[in-house]
Amino acid sequence: MAERQQALAKVILKDPDVASLSSFIGVDGTNITPNSGRIQINLKPRDQRSVTASDVIRRLQTQVASIEGITLYMQPVQDLTVEDRVTARSINIHSKMPVRTN
Repeated sequence: MAERQQALAKVILKDPDVASLSSFIGVDGTNITPNSGRIQINLKPRDQRSVTASDVIRRLQTQVASIEGITLYMQPVQDLTVEDRVTARSINIHSKMPVRTN
């Protein structure tokens, strides 16, 4: 499995619009069997690419189809990072009017 996934990675990294990739094999939070894997492909920013993400997928699909013993399924997803901080802070409210606390 590792050799086949490395063969995929080698082809993917040759693409001019690919910046990098991460490859995972085996059981984890997404893969439920030891003979499955994932590849996260990071594309260059859109203004540095010649085509859309969907076009890159179509191009890569034809290139990796010849690698025997493994099938790569790709779908475009947008990577969004949302950060939130939870802190222990007290809030003081100041008012000129009396506040009822029943």
